[in-house]
This record gives sequence, C-alpha cells and structure tokens, in this order.
Amino acid sequence: MPRKVRQVLESLKAKGFFEDRDGHHIFLIYETKDGYRTDVRTRVSHQSGGGDISDGLLGAMARQVKLSRRDHPLLRRSCVGPSHYC
Repeated sequence: MPRKVRQVLESLKAKGFFEDRDGHHIFLIYETKDGYRTDVRTRVSHQSGGGDISDGLLGAMARQVKLSRRDHPLLRRSCVGPSHYC
C-alpha cells in the first residue's frame, strides 16, 4: 500500500534521520545520538502536494537504510527500524 511522502519523512525523522534538502530531492541521513553522521541514507523527490511512495520504492528505501525484509513494513508505519535506530 503506497504511503504519503510526509508520513515516511516523519517516521524516519522520529528515528534519528535528518533532512538535507538539495533542489528537487530531500536526502535523509541517519545521525547517531552522539551526533555522528553515518553512511545510512536515502532520498525522496521533493513533490508538491505530498505525493505517494509506491511499495517498490519503499522496499528500495528500506534496503538503503539497512532494514531487513521483516523490518520493511515498519517503514510504512510509525516505527521505522531496528532498535539500534532508536
């Protein structure tokens, strides 16, 4: 089931990702509680009106942010990742 861009962004930010906007894209980069920026990142297109993200693209994003298949549905809900992202 597709999810709104805003829902995915809020879920990722709640788990420690921060936004870095660059032109037409929003990059989401994971930052540890100690302030260390990691290589765990993904991006979404900056869409007006908060477009939808398809299941296929959600799966690709889940792999980019190091989520397993079992954790993938969490990306589409309020919780985003494994406990080490908390």
